Amino acid sequence: MPVLAERFTVIAPDLRGHGDTEKPARGYDKRTMARDVIALMDRLGHRRVALIGHDLRRAPRPAGVLVLHLPRRARPSGGVDRRP
Repeated sequence: MPVLAERFTVIAPDLRGHGDTEKPARGYDKRTMARDVIALMDRLGHRRVALIGHDLRRAPRPAGVLVLHLPRRARPSGGVDRRP
């Protein structure tokens, strides 16, 4: 991320239930997490973003849902997946 941050604004949020975020009982589906990302974009004033998804266990799903359903708000720029 530091290399990207030399040329771009880099935002790396923890999705709900991960890291220091709240851990609600529900809302871990792909669409809800994609809506969380949109809410963050709106709050930060970003109309459109280049999106890189990351998931340690499976495909970067919330990122995929966001790009698929809201192509005017996010364009796919890659994905990172680390498998054991």
